[in-house]
Amino acid sequence: MMDRHDIQTAIAAIASPGVYFGDARLARELARRCNEYSASVVREYPDRFGFFASVPLPAISDAIAEAAYALDTLKCDGLVLMGSVADRFLGDPEFEEFMQELDRRKTVVFIHPNVHSSNRQLGLKFPAALFEFLADTTRAVLNLALSGTLHRYPNIRWILVARRWRYSQSHVAMGPGRSLSNREEKRTARRVDVPSAALFRYGVVSLALRDATSIGSCRLQTHSFRQ
Repeated sequence: MMDRHDIQTAIAAIASPGVYFGDARLARELARRCNEYSASVVREYPDRFGFFASVPLPAISDAIAEAAYALDTLKCDGLVLMGSVADRFLGDPEFEEFMQELDRRKTVVFIHPNVHSSNRQLGLKFPAALFEFLADTTRAVLNLALSGTLHRYPNIRWILVARRWRYSQSHVAMGPGRSLSNREEKRTARRVDVPSAALFRYGVVSLALRDATSIGSCRLQTHSFRQ
């Protein structure tokens, strides 16, 4: 499929609901299995794949340990975090120690939206992800900004995914001071509004890539973040 759509390189990442299903031990084991499998794919096809590792939040010590293993041993390209986990959004005070570690490591963090449990109270009949992914990303990013997390930990390099009403588009946000290097990618990219203009102070810049061929730039951009 990648060849059919002229995608050179793709980044693998676990999507919603992530690895946490209410059992901390299971989340630990599932994160490790997913990360080691992803690393094996990258080893086999190093020019075609990279990966963002999963961590077993909300267990902070387990998440820090898995992040260290994935970054140092498996050499992942960054981490994927759900916008909310166990009904707590990124920027929650409970995640402070984890954010400190990510900042120390200058980690690339890809935020993937989740479905918050409050969705069940709405009584709406359409699939939750149709709207809740938009809400989860917005709440997470606003909480990161308004809680001061972005200000306290400026070395974390955030990637946002957002979905508009044209679901054929993919939206990728790159980190501070980074831009697409390929001339064709620049031609097809356009800026997307983010919930708060203050995000631009912290390098959270959102680009919408109009076609599938643009997705291949993701790995090149994340690799450029690595020190």
